[in-house]
Amino acid sequence: MSDWGAQLPLAGLVFARCGGLVAVAPPFNLRQLPVSLRVGLAAALAIALAPVATVTVGAMGPGVYAAALVREAAVGVLTGFAAALAFHAFTIAGQLLDACLGTGDGATRAAGQGPLTAFTYTLAAAIFVAIDGHHWVLAALADGLRALPPGGAIALGDPAGVLAPARAMLYAGVAIAAPTLAAIYAADLAIGSFDRVAPGLGLAEAATPVRWSAALLGFAFALPLFAALAGDQAAGAVRALAAAVELLGHQ
Repeated sequence: MSDWGAQLPLAGLVFARCGGLVAVAPPFNLRQLPVSLRVGLAAALAIALAPVATVTVGAMGPGVYAAALVREAAVGVLTGFAAALAFHAFTIAGQLLDACLGTGDGATRAAGQGPLTAFTYTLAAAIFVAIDGHHWVLAALADGLRALPPGGAIALGDPAGVLAPARAMLYAGVAIAAPTLAAIYAADLAIGSFDRVAPGLGLAEAATPVRWSAALLGFAFALPLFAALAGDQAAGAVRALAAAVELLGHQ
């Protein structure tokens, strides 16, 4: 019991960091995952990874320990946000498709939460899990506990490793959506051309189903590219997470 009592403060700090990371890092940040499941996952990770954080937490008053919990949660959120930012390319791709096809209402699209945005991100997260990307994230979390132990000093280093995936995010998002957008544009061009040559056919009325059919065909054609980019972005997200830990733990 004394060993457990001595380890409980450390486990609490590890739980705070795991909770912060699980809240924002892919693939755990899906809106479909209930909060209770994320809390349970963070608790399970804290129990499993507490032995990795070999630092012994000294005696702390309630106020100091509460501040340490907030600090560790912030470290988890910041490192998880770095990973999420690299993986945000799929959100950008979905937002481009939502805007082009006009899915959902204007408020939903303005908030970046359109149906195609959710679909592309969820599909990318499923691919992330299929290629064991979540294991990479957990391994990076364990490495982070060694490199930046709970309660250890924070000293900022070079942010280049964190900013590099963020800079590539926009380009990756456009590349993901490009084949589908090209198919939609080709459909619009064909409908406009035929309607101009033969306006009596009323092809403009069939624009919506034709555009959606073109979008589905373009997405199906680009699915191998989508899967490859999902793997690349997953690796980039893990690198960004490790770079964030290195940034915070720079000595």
